[in-house]
Amino acid sequence: LNASRSRILEGALATKVLTMLKRANTPPRDNPLKYCRYHRNPSHSTGKCITLKDKIEDLIKKECLKDFVYKSSPQH
Repeated sequence: LNASRSRILEGALATKVLTMLKRANTPPRDNPLKYCRYHRNPSHSTGKCITLKDKIEDLIKKECLKDFVYKSSPQH
């Protein structure tokens, strides 16, 4: 990938290949210094979100996020 999960989330939302989840319940021991934009709660950071990582991988396999994948150079 050529961008952070946060940046990819923004791009995916802008191109409407991904929609925001409903706000997830905040865990009892939430960390106010962390915030997941995808889940819209402070349970973890967007950059560490496994659910978002998996969703991004699915969208890449479907070729929906080509702009965020490094292009390999042609072999000579």
